[in-house]
Amino acid sequence: MMTRTRHVCLAAMVFLAVAFAALNFSRAAGADEADLRKVLGAQKEMQDLIARTMPAFLKVGGGCGVIISEDGYFITNYHVAVEAFRQTETIAVIGSDGAHYAAKKIGWDPLGDLTLCKIELKEGEKAPCLELGDSDAATIGQMVLVYGNPFSLSNDSKPSIAFGIISAKRRYMATTNLGNSFLYVDALQTDAPLNPGNSGGPMISLDGKVLGINGLIFMRYGFKASTGLGFAVSANQIKKFIPLLKTNEVVYHGAISGWYFDYPVGQIGAHVQRVDDGGGAAAWGFKAGDLITKINDEPVPTVGHLLRVITSNPEQTEFKITALRDGKEVVLTGKTERIPWAPGQMSGLELPPQQQQKQDADRAVLGVVFDDQFAGPGAKVKAVTPDSGAAKAGIATGDIITKVDGGPMANFAAVIGHIKSKKAGDTVKITVTRDGAEKTFDVVLMKYSEIQKPAPPPLLPDPYTP
Repeated sequence: MMTRTRHVCLAAMVFLAVAFAALNFSRAAGADEADLRKVLGAQKEMQDLIARTMPAFLKVGGGCGVIISEDGYFITNYHVAVEAFRQTETIAVIGSDGAHYAAKKIGWDPLGDLTLCKIELKEGEKAPCLELGDSDAATIGQMVLVYGNPFSLSNDSKPSIAFGIISAKRRYMATTNLGNSFLYVDALQTDAPLNPGNSGGPMISLDGKVLGINGLIFMRYGFKASTGLGFAVSANQIKKFIPLLKTNEVVYHGAISGWYFDYPVGQIGAHVQRVDDGGGAAAWGFKAGDLITKINDEPVPTVGHLLRVITSNPEQTEFKITALRDGKEVVLTGKTERIPWAPGQMSGLELPPQQQQKQDADRAVLGVVFDDQFAGPGAKVKAVTPDSGAAKAGIATGDIITKVDGGPMANFAAVIGHIKSKKAGDTVKITVTRDGAEKTFDVVLMKYSEIQKPAPPPLLPDPYTP
């Protein structure tokens, strides 16, 4: 007995392959009417699939979203939500049936170009929703539907629907080459037409599951229009962040700092060329010359594969990494750091003003400004904020911070990363060198708002003030 999924897939293939032949050629040739029935059957299967999945679609600002749970959680792209929520914390979204809902933002994933939101439902009401599928199990050539509102042409609440295939999986792309700062590191590539207005809409498999969230168009000559190269944030990456997005206003992706790779011709694996003292890779135990062959027992064919696995997971994800060193296998374990980013420094990475102000006010700070021209090792203090924890403890301008809580610091970014993992009220041990001598201070971290002079809170934080 053929499963429904296989039936729909086969029907779609038949529809594409024989539609014109069946409608235009078979009658002239006296062919069996069965061909025509197959085509009409395929068309009916596709229409039924669209009817089943369309109710979960939402129009969100200038883009789209898709509901993923009966209690009203929906996902969209970060770059869609950051515009929609720019001036207000509650927005109106529209269902495919024309129903209007009030929606609130739950959690941001700025680098991953994802936002979790929730519509307000009446007591006992359940929202139409779609399940997140298994994007790892998707195959190249698999047929998909993409939902959206390209160029905002829809004059009603219903989406436009396009049809295509998965052209490639697990795309890991250098964001600077794409004109933005988002991490599309486990992306599904499709030839289904994606245009402005498709962002945030679902990529749906023929069994009605969400394989990804459409969000990126590979531009040509600077124009954002379909080039046959569209990319979706994969469902499996989204699943890793949903629990964190429900409990954190902002989530971060993982990284391992302070290692550099080279690319010997024909080399399988990731060859470590250099490891910085005081960086994350050194803390893990990596050394120059290591050849990384596995991550969590999964083979590592290339550097890109290694970085894709690491950065498609949240910060503080634990990994087991296997490397060859002097002909022997070594296994290193640890947790990833946070990929640092400062809102507004890179295109696309900013929070709406009201969220940014709240986050700035509550974040824990040391109370120093760093000299970003200092080459290290360590982090040179350029200025100390009056009445801050650093000032009260005795840290002074010109001090070079070499350790935090006993861990060596390679540069100011390492210090900032460590402080970001703390909360206001925590005490950290700051070791500095001053006039050739080493001193250690116990610094109580304070809220950013506690050390500011009365004034409107800044829209953007000072990226060098941890």
